[in-house]
Amino acid sequence: MSGSEKLATSYFWNGARELQASRAERLVWADNTRGMAIVLVVLGHAFIPEAAKAVIYGFHMHLFFFLSGAFFSPGRSFMQFTVNKARTLMLPYLFFGLVAWGIWILRVTVLHGGEPGAYLFQPLRDLLMLGQYWFLPVLFVVSLLFRQLYPWVSITVLPVLVAGCALLHHLFEGYALVPYAGTLVHAMNALGFYAAGYVYRSYGLQVRAAVAVAAAVVFALSFHWGYPAYGMETIGHVDNYAYAYLLAFCGILLAIFAGGCMPRNAVFSFLGANSLLIYLLHGYPGAISSRLFALLGITPALLPPMGFGLLQTVVNLLLLTPALIVVNRYMPWTLGRSGGRQ
Repeated sequence: MSGSEKLATSYFWNGARELQASRAERLVWADNTRGMAIVLVVLGHAFIPEAAKAVIYGFHMHLFFFLSGAFFSPGRSFMQFTVNKARTLMLPYLFFGLVAWGIWILRVTVLHGGEPGAYLFQPLRDLLMLGQYWFLPVLFVVSLLFRQLYPWVSITVLPVLVAGCALLHHLFEGYALVPYAGTLVHAMNALGFYAAGYVYRSYGLQVRAAVAVAAAVVFALSFHWGYPAYGMETIGHVDNYAYAYLLAFCGILLAIFAGGCMPRNAVFSFLGANSLLIYLLHGYPGAISSRLFALLGITPALLPPMGFGLLQTVVNLLLLTPALIVVNRYMPWTLGRSGGRQ
């Protein structure tokens, strides 16, 4: 190889490494933010004050839809896109739903000595009606809807799309408890946040410090004036759309800013990469941690209002870690992947 060829090769590989590092650096905010978001999911199901739950529920699932939209890729065709989303969303939904049903039967009939009966099929009914692990079927529907809409979505169209989604959600919210229709109703609200994530990344937007401070002030004032009058605003249930959307979008901006301010964090990267699996499994360690706390004499009265819930969250995530490693290494197909993750 001549000197010029060596120089060109060296330049090429150094440039490729720099480009790869640049791309990785740009995605640090997403890894950190996704990790924080799944911690909020676990914390939201822990023993914490109702006001804290309302703060978390005001934006944490909206944030997941936003992040999903930020990494939207249309694929080569709608059919290919649909098959891919079915594999990565609905396959885990069905597999882990059936596992949960099996564990339910085991607990009722063996551990608690219950008599077999029709109620044993309740988890299966919830699974088939798309009620269990609701986030996955809703994200599946949202992804398919957005795949058809994305050519027309821009930063100027986004406010109209968000307002239209809110209107549709309001018109059909009364049907949210109807099987299958509920998933579509949830999707109407979630679609606006998914589209916002797509616009955010497509236009290369960033959350500056001044925007984050403004978002924090608006979030705090909105929550102070709106809670508890409007209760807990979620993707599925909205009491006041102005209040709910202020909480959701301001919370999203704050989370993205926090994720971007932090350097690459091994803990959040691990949690973020396993967010789907944590969402599916985070309910199981609770029984173990509750018995552990009882054995050690740890009660909510011993700790500050948020302390017990934070301790529950940390312990539950630690207890869940071996399962995350096992599934990633030996059962990646349950998550729609072909190869194990080391």
